[in-house]
Amino acid sequence: MAAKARQSRAARRPPQQRFLLRLNVTGATPRNTGAIENVKRICEEQFKGRYELLVGDVYQQPVLAKGEQVFNLEGAEHPYRVIFETMGEGAVALDPDGTILYGNNRFADMVGVPLDGVIGRTLHDFVAPEWAALARDLMEDAVRGDTKAEIVLLAANGGRVPAHLSAVPLRVNEAPHVCVVATDLRKVKEAEEARRRSEERLRIAVETMPDPFIILSAVRSACCRIGDFRCDYANEAARQQNFGHHSNLVGARLLQSFPALRKSPLFEAFVRVAETGLPEMLETIPWSQLAKPRLRAGKLFDFRIARLGDGLAVSWTDVTERAQAEQTRAQLAALVTSSHDAVIGISSDGRIRTWNAGAERAYGYAAEEAVGRPATDLAPPHGQAEVLDILEKLRRGKPVEARRTLGIRKDGRPFHASLSVSPIRGADGKVAGASWICHDITKQLQIDAAVLAAAEEERQRIGRDLHDSVGQQLTAITFLCKTLEKRLVQQAMPLAADAAAISQLAAKAVAESKAISRGLCPLPKGPEALMSGLNELAANAKALHGVACRFHCPKPVLIRNETTAMHLYRIAQEALSNAVRHGRARKVQISLTCSRDGKGHCVLSVADDGKGFREPPAGDKKRGKGLDIMADRARSIGGTLRIEGRPRRGTVVECTFPDGKQ
Repeated sequence: MAAKARQSRAARRPPQQRFLLRLNVTGATPRNTGAIENVKRICEEQFKGRYELLVGDVYQQPVLAKGEQVFNLEGAEHPYRVIFETMGEGAVALDPDGTILYGNNRFADMVGVPLDGVIGRTLHDFVAPEWAALARDLMEDAVRGDTKAEIVLLAANGGRVPAHLSAVPLRVNEAPHVCVVATDLRKVKEAEEARRRSEERLRIAVETMPDPFIILSAVRSACCRIGDFRCDYANEAARQQNFGHHSNLVGARLLQSFPALRKSPLFEAFVRVAETGLPEMLETIPWSQLAKPRLRAGKLFDFRIARLGDGLAVSWTDVTERAQAEQTRAQLAALVTSSHDAVIGISSDGRIRTWNAGAERAYGYAAEEAVGRPATDLAPPHGQAEVLDILEKLRRGKPVEARRTLGIRKDGRPFHASLSVSPIRGADGKVAGASWICHDITKQLQIDAAVLAAAEEERQRIGRDLHDSVGQQLTAITFLCKTLEKRLVQQAMPLAADAAAISQLAAKAVAESKAISRGLCPLPKGPEALMSGLNELAANAKALHGVACRFHCPKPVLIRNETTAMHLYRIAQEALSNAVRHGRARKVQISLTCSRDGKGHCVLSVADDGKGFREPPAGDKKRGKGLDIMADRARSIGGTLRIEGRPRRGTVVECTFPDGKQ
C-alpha cells in the first residue's frame, strides 16, 4: 500500500522542467572551442544537469557574445542573462528604433555610466560625434546581416574609448532587433602606439647612428641557393659613404656593384649567416675585399652581420685609426719589452706596476717578484729619500730632470744608473703614474773613473817631475847665480846687478814650481792625507782667494784609499773655487765628519755665506763642467753629491761616501 501511495504521489507531481540550449558558432576555432567549454560550465552550474546543449553553424535567434560567437538560447531567460552578463566584452541589445533594451555591466563600465543609465538610451548617445555616421551605417547593415566596425565611444567623463563593434541581427517575436558586442581596444591601441613609438625610435636611432647600416635580402637561384644579396635599406651614414659610381645602394645587387666581393671571405660570411642564423663579426677587413683600393687605400673595417628574416642586417665601422693605434701600441710594447734598459711603470702610490726584461737584468728581480713592491726598494738606504722626492714632484705635477743615481740589485750589490722619469697621465689629465727608464752606467763610470785615475796619476807624475827634476835644476841655477853675484861684487864688476836679478828670478821660479807641484800633488801619503790636505787648503784660501776659510773635523777620518782621498780633495777644491767665483762668499767652512747611524758613511761638506746657488738641470747650457765632474768623482767612489742653494744664505755642497775603513 505504501509503495502504491508513493507511486501515486509521483504520478501527480508535475514533470521536472528541462532546458534546451542551442549554441551557434562561426567555425571550429580554438577561440570558439574555449567559448563552448565556458558555456558548458555555466550551464552545469545553473541547470544542474537539467539542460541539453546543441552546437551548430546556423543562425537561429542568435545572440552575439565574445566577438564572433553567437548563442541561441531557447526557453532559458535566466541562463541567457547569466551568459550575457558574464561576457568579457560589453554587450547591448537594441530594438528596431535603436533603443537599448538591455546591456551588461562591462558596457556600462566602458562608457562610465551605471547600467540603469544605459537602458533606454540609444547607442548613438555613447558614440563620439565624428563617428556617429559610421555607427548609423553599422546599425542599418546589422538588420540585413552581421557587420563589424571600429569606432570611438564617448565616456561620461569625456574620455574616448576606441572599440570594435560586432553587430548581428536578432529576431524577437518576429521583430528585428540588433545585438551589439563592443570590445574595448584601449589596451590594444596603447600597445599599438607603444609599438609605433618604439619602431619610430628604432628608425631614428638606426637612421642617425654614426656607423653605416644596411638591410639585405637574399637573392636565391632556382635551386634555392643564395647567389647574391639586394640592398633594401641603407641609413644616412651608409648613403653618405663614398662608393664611387655606386652612389645609390638601395635596390642594387651587391655583386653587381662590388664584383670584388664575390671571392672574399666577407661574402662567404654573408651567406653563412643567412643560412645558419648565427651572427658573426669580422674584424679589420681591408677595403680591397669590397672594391678596388683606389678610393680608400689602406682603410680597414669591422663588419657586424646578423640574420633578419630571409636576409641580413649589416653594419660596419672604420677602424683604420684604431688599428693603426693598436699597431703603434704593439710596436711600443715590443720596444719596451726588448729594450736593454730597465723600463718600469710606477703607480701613483709609488708601487711597481710593470717590469720589462731590461729591469730584470739590471735589478735581478723577476717580474712576478718586482710587481707590487714599493719603488724605494730599487734604491740603497741612503738613496731612498731621492726616490720619495721624485714621487712627490710627480704628484705635484712638477718636472723631474734626468739624473744619475744609485740602484741596488736583488743580491744587495749597488750599481750606478742614469734615470729618466716621465709622468703618465690619465684620461682626466691628472698624473696616474710614472715611467722610469733606468740605464746601467756602472761600466761607463768605471771607465770614467779609470780615466780620472789616469789623469790624476799623470798630474801627480808631472808634479813629481816638477819637484824632482825642474825644481832641482831651478834651485841649482839659483845657487849658481848667487855664487856668480858674489864673485862679481868682489871684483866690482858692473854685471853684479844683473846676476842679482837673475838670482831673484830663479828663486821666484823655484817657488812657483813648488806651488804647481803641490797643486798637482796636494796630498801626502797615508790615511791622514785628506785631513792634512783639506786643512792646508783652508789655510791657503786667505792668500789664494781672499776669504776666511776654516776646516772642521771633530774626529779623525782616515781614508786609506789614495784615489778616494784625491777625489774628495778635488771636490772640496772645486766647491771652494765656486763659492769664491760664483757665490762671492766671505766665509767658507770645510767639514769632514762620520755619520753615527752605524751605516758606515762619511760626509764632506763645503758651506759658504754667499748669494746662494741654484743647480742648473742636466743639459742646461748654463751648467758648467765643474758640477758634472764633482758628481762623477762622487759616484766613482760610491758616493752621492747634493748641492743645496739658499738665496742670500749661501750654498752647501755635500758629498756622502762610504767610510774609508770599510
